[in-house]
Parts: sequence; C-alpha cells; structure tokens
Amino acid sequence: MINNDDSMDKANWPTVFESNLLYLIVLVLMVVSSLVFGVQDIADLNVREFYFRTFVLEVAVIGLPPLLYLLYKRADVSKVIRLNRIKVKEIFLVICMAVFGYGIIIFINYIWIWLISHIGEPIAQPSIPIGTGEHYLVALICIAVVPALVEEFMFRGVILRGYERMGRKVGVIMSGILFALLHMSLVNLPAIILLGIMISYIVQLSDSIITGMIYHFTNNAIAVTLLYASNNIYSSLEDIQPKVPENIDPALVGDVTNMPVETFLSVIIGLGIIMLFSLAMFVLCFRAFKRSTQERTLKGREEIASTFYKARPAEMVPAIIALVIIVIFLALEVFAMIAIG
Repeated sequence: MINNDDSMDKANWPTVFESNLLYLIVLVLMVVSSLVFGVQDIADLNVREFYFRTFVLEVAVIGLPPLLYLLYKRADVSKVIRLNRIKVKEIFLVICMAVFGYGIIIFINYIWIWLISHIGEPIAQPSIPIGTGEHYLVALICIAVVPALVEEFMFRGVILRGYERMGRKVGVIMSGILFALLHMSLVNLPAIILLGIMISYIVQLSDSIITGMIYHFTNNAIAVTLLYASNNIYSSLEDIQPKVPENIDPALVGDVTNMPVETFLSVIIGLGIIMLFSLAMFVLCFRAFKRSTQERTLKGREEIASTFYKARPAEMVPAIIALVIIVIFLALEVFAMIAIG
C-alpha cells in the first residue's frame, strides 16, 4: 500500500534540474568568492586567517545553499539526506575501506601526474600551514571534519538524491563526477572522481549519509596527517616546507617529469605492490560491508525506484553551463602547465 504522506514528501525531494541548478549556484559562489578575496598565496596569510577563511567559505558557499534549498522545499531533511543509523562494525569497515582506498588513490595519482607531466609542469596546490600540533588539530577540523559534513550534505545528501531519479547507477556516477569537478584540480581529478563514486556507492548501500561522512573524513584526515608528518620530517632534516597537492602522499612528491626511468619504474613497482595489497584488503572490507548492509540496501533501492522519472534534456542545462565554466578553469590550468614546462 502506498503511503500518501510519504508520496507527498518525496514529491518535495530534489529533482535533476534542481540538483543541477544548486550545483551551478555553488560553483558561481565559489568563483565569485575567489575573485572577492583574491587569489592570495597562503604564505601571505597568517594561519588563523587561512583556516578561518577556509571554514567560512566551506560552510557558507557549499553548505548553506543546499540547506536553504531543502528548507525552502519543506522536505524532510533527514529522509532526503539519509540520516539513518549504522552498525558499529560498519563504522570500522568504512574506516578500513578509506585507509586501504587511500593506497589505491596514491597509485592512481602518481600515474596520472606522470601522464600529464608530458604536457607540462603539473601545478601543485600550495601546502597548507600545518607546522605545529595546534595547526594539525585545526587542519583536521577545517580540512577533514567540516568538508566531511558540508560536502557530503550537498553531494550525497542532495545531488545524489536528485540524480537517483534517473536511476541508481546514474546517481552514483553523476554525483561522483560532479563532486570531483567542483574541486577544479586537474592534478587530482581521476582520484577524486574515484573517491566521489565510491562514497556515493557506499551511501546507497548503507542507506545512510553517515558512512559517506566517515569515509570522507578518514580520507582527508590521512592526507592531513601525512602532510603534517612529512613537514616535520623535512623541517628537521632540511629545514624546508614542501608543497604537497591535496590527496597526494607527501612521500611521492618530487619532479616526476625529470625522474630517471629506472627510479620511476622502481617507484611504480613499489607503489604497485602497495596498491595490490590495498586493493585486496579493500575488497575484503567492502564485501563484509555489503553483507552487513544488505537489508537496508534493498529498502533503499525500493525508495529510489519510487522516485524514478524520465528527465527532460532541458533539466541538464545548469549542469552544462557549470561544465563549461569548469572546463575553462581546467584549460587555464593546462595552459599554465605548458607555460611553466
């Protein structure tokens, strides 16, 4: 029997057009905020200013629009974003998947950087200020905790729900790709696409956004921790502050372009061994996770099927406009790579 109240509530859930429009609005806000604040070197900012700016922009630009949208729609926020309980063992399995998944991301990133280095010098994102223990804790909050809450709220809470109206697989793939593109970083693009798709999938399986938040937090926390450790090691040995791209193992940063073939092959073999081990462990954890969430997966799929409809081409217009903007920024990055190289 169909519950009328439930059907009315689902009618207020995000549509494909609304998800795309929200995505475009957030993208424009990001571009405008970068122009307003200006492109300023992190070295010219004090630590408090950097983290305060990071926190405010993350919450105001990425978190606030989807929240206001859901409130305007008068939708049941907890149901839309899948704010459902999970088992304790699933928390452990998600953390393990994120840890082993990071080993896979390292390998993919290294290969990708090597490939694009043939175009020009890859442009690394500037290193975040994380030289002290206090900075490390603040970085965990601003770069791991806040994005795990805010970005998951938007992408796995709203965007995923909207695209699921076109089917489960479409929802997972599109929310993952849009998540990666919003980072507007050519250096990290393949790895973030994989990360976004994986998080969307485990959220679907568990029918809970909490699993996505835990995975996202763990992934970013590993990156922050590795950066903090490498900064302290390098500082003690050579008194330098390396600049490390986000989501790239600091140990792997080097001049890939000019690296001798023998050294490159040795690194690839070593990373390949780590990747294969990480992949094997990831698969084991993932299978256990699927078994644990099987009942909720079936319930979630029924819910997704009940909201399915055939989207009109016009609903993709905001996404196409957003894609054009992002392609322009990525093209500028490529031109800069060529100029530097």
